[in-house]
Amino acid sequence: MQSSLPHLPRTQAVAYNGFKPPIPLLLEDSSTLPDIYDWNAIHNPDHPLSIYDDDGTIRTISCRRANEGVLRAAHYFDHRVSAHSQDFASPHVIAILANLDTITFALSLVGSLRAGLTALLISTRNAPDAVVHLLSKTGAKDVFYTPDPATKGLIEASIQQMRTDMNHSPLTLYPMPIFEDIFPPGSHAVQPFPSRARNIDSSGLIFHSSGSCLLVHSITTQTDPSFRDPTGTTAYPKPILCSHRFLMQWSKIPWYGELDIAGVVLAGQSLPIFHGFGFTHFCFAPTCGATVAVFRPEFPPVIPTPDRVFGSIVATKTSIASCVPAFIEQWAADPKKVEYLVKMKGVLFGGGPLSKDVGDFLASRGASLSSAYGATEGGGLNETFTKNNGLDWEYFKLSGQLNYQMKPQGDGTFELVLIDGEGYKPMVVNTKVGDRNAYATSDLLLPHPTKPGLWRIYGRADDQIMLSTGEKTNPGPIERVLMQDSRIQGAVMFGRGRFQNGVLIDPKPEYIFDATDEVKLRDFRNAIWPAVEKVNASAPQHSRIFKEVSSSSYASDRQVILKQYEEEINGIYERAENIPVDSQQGTQRWTPDNTLVFVRETVHGVMKQKITDDDDFFQFGCDSLQATWIRLGILRALRIANPKAARSLDLNFVFQAPSITRLSYSVYNVLHPSAPLGDAISKEEEILSLLDKYSSNFPTRSGNLRVREHDGDVILLTGTTGGFGCNILAQLSLDPTVKKVFAFNRPSEAPVLRQFEAMKRLGLMEECLRSPKFCLVEGDLSKPQFGLSKKQFEEMRNSVTQIIHNAWPVDFSKTVSSFEGSIQSMRNLVDFALSSPWEDAPSIVFVSSVGVFQGDNFSANRSLSSSFSLTLSPISNNSTARTSGKALEEHIIDIKDVPHSGYSAAKWIGERIFRKATEERGLRTTIVRPGQLCGDRNGNWNEKEWFPMIIKSALSVHCLPDVKGEGLVSWIPSFDAAAALNEMRKSNEEVVHLVSPNLVPWRTFLEGFSKSLGVPLVPYETWLKAMEDDLADPTRSEVEAMIRNPGLRLLPFYRNCKPNEDGEPLGIVRLDVTKARQVAPSLNEVKMTSEWVNKWIGYWRSSGFLPPLKESARL
Repeated sequence: MQSSLPHLPRTQAVAYNGFKPPIPLLLEDSSTLPDIYDWNAIHNPDHPLSIYDDDGTIRTISCRRANEGVLRAAHYFDHRVSAHSQDFASPHVIAILANLDTITFALSLVGSLRAGLTALLISTRNAPDAVVHLLSKTGAKDVFYTPDPATKGLIEASIQQMRTDMNHSPLTLYPMPIFEDIFPPGSHAVQPFPSRARNIDSSGLIFHSSGSCLLVHSITTQTDPSFRDPTGTTAYPKPILCSHRFLMQWSKIPWYGELDIAGVVLAGQSLPIFHGFGFTHFCFAPTCGATVAVFRPEFPPVIPTPDRVFGSIVATKTSIASCVPAFIEQWAADPKKVEYLVKMKGVLFGGGPLSKDVGDFLASRGASLSSAYGATEGGGLNETFTKNNGLDWEYFKLSGQLNYQMKPQGDGTFELVLIDGEGYKPMVVNTKVGDRNAYATSDLLLPHPTKPGLWRIYGRADDQIMLSTGEKTNPGPIERVLMQDSRIQGAVMFGRGRFQNGVLIDPKPEYIFDATDEVKLRDFRNAIWPAVEKVNASAPQHSRIFKEVSSSSYASDRQVILKQYEEEINGIYERAENIPVDSQQGTQRWTPDNTLVFVRETVHGVMKQKITDDDDFFQFGCDSLQATWIRLGILRALRIANPKAARSLDLNFVFQAPSITRLSYSVYNVLHPSAPLGDAISKEEEILSLLDKYSSNFPTRSGNLRVREHDGDVILLTGTTGGFGCNILAQLSLDPTVKKVFAFNRPSEAPVLRQFEAMKRLGLMEECLRSPKFCLVEGDLSKPQFGLSKKQFEEMRNSVTQIIHNAWPVDFSKTVSSFEGSIQSMRNLVDFALSSPWEDAPSIVFVSSVGVFQGDNFSANRSLSSSFSLTLSPISNNSTARTSGKALEEHIIDIKDVPHSGYSAAKWIGERIFRKATEERGLRTTIVRPGQLCGDRNGNWNEKEWFPMIIKSALSVHCLPDVKGEGLVSWIPSFDAAAALNEMRKSNEEVVHLVSPNLVPWRTFLEGFSKSLGVPLVPYETWLKAMEDDLADPTRSEVEAMIRNPGLRLLPFYRNCKPNEDGEPLGIVRLDVTKARQVAPSLNEVKMTSEWVNKWIGYWRSSGFLPPLKESARL
């Protein structure tokens, strides 16, 4: 059992001499908050408890004057409620429903504590029935309120509702004290008021929950069983008692933090006092010597807006901003406000999550962000005032004041359980830990991947969605990201017991439409799809959302909406699982014409648009999900007609025949193998046709070329948000010979934040984005002028000295025709370089792929998945471009050597386009063929690649593959590869390979994975058989199997991997690096060791790709 220290950590008023902290009272077990105010009136009479701006003049409420206000408030309440005549065995509860300025409200509450009352704080945002419920639950009959129209209307409506219920006693109404009541104008002596605060465990204040119906556990208060909710399931707000002991626990929170806040001004302008987060400031300040900045006290009170609060922060010289996230998000849009926030000691947010984009942006500028994580049931739970956490701003340390246990959930998250013990008591009990009372918070926390003891909020345990695969999704973070879209008012995820998640969307009023209108539904879904893609980019695979399992709704309560839309949700899954197929097709004759009609109707039904029979699906927006639906629709019909033929179709047959005509050929031929229909053109003809189309008629150079004064390289770098692109950008930023970098990417909503997040995710230095040499450009390389304005295009044309073409769509399932846009882009880059007004045209460095060695003369392996992220090339001994078992750094000329994979064939076409530009126009080009990039320095290896998929498979098949012999690999980290490429770009070599020359045995890594995951190494064939069996498991659908074990999508690749002693493990081609080592000496320094296993595992655990290590409970 871990309990609080026997003495208070001495962290406050250490270097500040203007405040004598009430340490003796904080160490006593009987002191109350009014005692602290008494202490300060004696020992710190002139210390400012609170300040406010009064039209340019800063007014002060000293500790002595504050305590006088407390005494007057105690007299005020006592005069109206005869608290002293009550039986102290039970609390006398008064209700406060008030719209009041901060300082008056806070000091009045301390006065109510001194008068021996228990104040129920009711939010003015409640509905009348909620107010009645709270009054009934607590037995409050005396109500203090403010006379503003909204509050009066709420009181009157509540009284009217109570009159219809004979069980309610009549209320007595009193006006709430205002500032002039507790601080009367002129000099007025205050009468003493002996504290009537009862014992330390008696109730002092009653806060209430927000009224979520998701609080499903029964609760018990520490002091009064009469407040127990017998069901725990009501949607009304729940009263939560806070004892005097609990308020003193709140008061000690800063003592367990990192910052000394004595003499520091805290922002309290925007926080409602009826909320615990607001009142805590008036617990912190008197115990630590901080000063709370507020708005000028007046009635009605100043309404806090982002601009008003920020203006007050500046006027009062506030050091630590404290507010709800929405204010910070608005401030972040104003550069001047951002500049001010960066200079502050801290920016504290609470009451909800801060947008990750905004938080990352502010942290990157140097702002010190921290969260106030707490619960009314448990108080402040983290170290609230901390030093600058930098880019780890989402993470926090749990307070040393707590007794707690971290309960593992089996998916990498932990539920925080608060335990009653020495020095700390939660206010609500709903479980036991051993023989101790405890409160299970239902808050799920995620540990920091590399820094033990740091946590971040993940979501709520009671919201979790358990899929049929056994994997869990926490909807809270996903729904919050979705609701950042300007069109979305609410989002509710569903999927319990299903193989895939879905989401119901509540459009904002101005976007509401008739949900039965399929066209408007499709348009709206497409409009919000960028928000969904943002979620899918960061969510675990099983938590992602697809268009086919989404709808729109008009409710906001989770349980109510899921019940209300149960029928529609069932229908969504039925449509997803039953793609429109002609019900008679399975029994009809499969003639060429019938097959063509069937395929056409299936494709049109999925894509919801009419494309011609020869259009490439993927050029018209078809994605991998839609390809899956097309595949399932065709297979469903084929299984009726010919189950054997259905089984013979390749997993990627839709990608291999991406038009209606070609797909109908594939379907017909599998049913009639003895009389197949011919394809329109052969694959070789298709490749040569594209090469001829985009490598003919290069423009001639102008006759009026100028001589450039070389004062530094100006580089156009394409594709800088991917892993390798980020690393190239980082290396160029470090190179003093580089004057400027145009970082070119496709358009996005927040390009700078997107680039920043990509750099951060890879553990790279985001500072390079603030360098004056960095210039972000968004456009489309396949369009004229790259889709840019004439001014932008001309600026680049007149300044660029080198092009590094790294951008490339990663999809290994598509045919070469689906990459025509990328091939067009390469031709446009050649034309751009040749149009330069300078004698020395920009050179081009093309990041190609070892996949160009994947042709028949190298291997028969042609099957790759869309999830496969780097093409790997099994080898043979027939190619002219090899010697001693290694592929040479030479051009591949013979079409027979060209790979059949569309991805790699398109790369080969690109190599040939650049080669012909060199031969015909003298353009200097360099082809760089990277091998296996194995992640970044922080361990981030793309989880979609073949090797991470193998490691992930261990969770399903309980083994990992071994290879015969040493199985030497030439893997290279992305950062080192980018450093080498930066050297290669300065060379005159036409073709170089980018791998590590220092080979490492396969088992150097696999033995570490085997030990960490607790699975054995088995022969490759045994592992492959286990994968085949996992896919064939009859208890799961194929889709469910692939969700659970995503490596199954790569089975065609794994099946065709043929080990070869001349190659690397799995038969991957070994590359010659003779030229590369000469032009890039840094390659010789690359050393891979088993330490990388810990980096990879650490990152994959943090991302949820692998489950975390079990963390023992901290008791």
